[in-house]
Amino acid sequence: MNDDATPPRDTVALPKALTIPLLTVVSLSVFGMMALVFANVFSRYLLNQPIAGAEEVIKFLMGLTIFGGLPIVTWNKNHITVSLFEEFFRGRSKQIQVFFVTLCSMAALALICYLMYQQGLLLAEAKQITNYLGWPFAPIAYVMCGFAGATLVIQLLLAWFLAHGIATRPAGVSMMSPVD
Repeated sequence: MNDDATPPRDTVALPKALTIPLLTVVSLSVFGMMALVFANVFSRYLLNQPIAGAEEVIKFLMGLTIFGGLPIVTWNKNHITVSLFEEFFRGRSKQIQVFFVTLCSMAALALICYLMYQQGLLLAEAKQITNYLGWPFAPIAYVMCGFAGATLVIQLLLAWFLAHGIATRPAGVSMMSPVD
């Protein structure tokens, strides 16, 4: 990236219309989990009265955090990687390797999306709800499926950009750079 504030003209950024809502969902989910865990520990140890249903809410927020962050992590290419064979790939073979990994990721995301949708159908059909709060499980499965679907679309775009030699730039999630 350039040293000045303007990004290079030949790069593609994740649109703000997608970045800002995703960052908002993830940020609020993480903050909600932190606040709820703090309040629950405080209530449990000082007042001897845990917050009813806190674990159920935390489970829902965890799903939102993980699947809500997946599209941005994918766009920024910040996945955890193992570079055992990194030194064997250079130039064109490196591009082929990255493209192959992108295709495998797309297949995995398509499977996750399908399975989350099927899980949502099963949960809705069985009318599964949480034990204490009575919240239905199906909507969160559908939301996670939607986030996985958005990630799949992003992965498709990245594969297309890679095949056409188009560079992308991060979605601006660093504290040091503005949101694109």
